[in-house]
Amino acid sequence: MFISIFAFSTQKVAIISFGVLAWLFCAFSGAEFARANGGSYGFWLFIGILLGPVGLLFSYVYFRLTGERYRRYRHGVGKKSDIPEMVRCPGCGEWVPYGFKRCQFCGSFVGKKRR
Repeated sequence: MFISIFAFSTQKVAIISFGVLAWLFCAFSGAEFARANGGSYGFWLFIGILLGPVGLLFSYVYFRLTGERYRRYRHGVGKKSDIPEMVRCPGCGEWVPYGFKRCQFCGSFVGKKRR
């Protein structure tokens, strides 16, 4: 009788494992979303572990409205983003902001060609 109480079928174990993995995925995704938008990773991981999919949805909505990345897109200079567009340097292959005339790593010209 003792063994039959704790005996799980393979199907039940698979369903429980999938549920736990999905719950953890939601928790870590919400925390990563918070970190990318200037929020506390640990706090949002805790919220995600407690609430699971609801926590992920809450973090998405919260950072969509208040997050640093979205705020910078909405309130940049001249209603344009103040996050610079990045281009690849033809000399060294590093990423530099589009407004730079010279690469900050190798010194070659980037962006518009010199005359």
